[in-house]
Amino acid sequence: MADKGKLTLQYGVPGKVIVGLPFTSVMAPLPVDSEGDSGSTVGLRRALGKTSIRVHRSVDFEYATTKSGWLVDRSAYKEAEFYEAPFLPENYGEPVPPFSGTVEVVVPGGQEEDSSLYIKTDRPTPLRVLSITTDIDFGETR
Repeated sequence: MADKGKLTLQYGVPGKVIVGLPFTSVMAPLPVDSEGDSGSTVGLRRALGKTSIRVHRSVDFEYATTKSGWLVDRSAYKEAEFYEAPFLPENYGEPVPPFSGTVEVVVPGGQEEDSSLYIKTDRPTPLRVLSITTDIDFGETR
């Protein structure tokens, strides 16, 4: 029986130990719509381009584009292909220091009717998203 607050490893000291319950946190902002000289963008197909994600004291996250139907199916993120954000340590093998600033990524994918962005983390590291700015290419037909 282990003492409260202690962890006993039976087979020596491994290189890496993660203790705790597994989790996945996913955020997806709603699709952007606007009203312009040519009318509303509601219902138009859209593709995301260069995206700037402003973070505060964050260490890592992954991103992907959403596909049609994700607003109805909350588990649709499980089918998405995620890419790691470019967080790097000062020197190889060292931990990544918390970063505050803008992370620029290009979100792959074609035009979808309700396309948006997934931001995901499944590691016990800090992630604080302050804002998301993206280039959106709207299609011409509904």
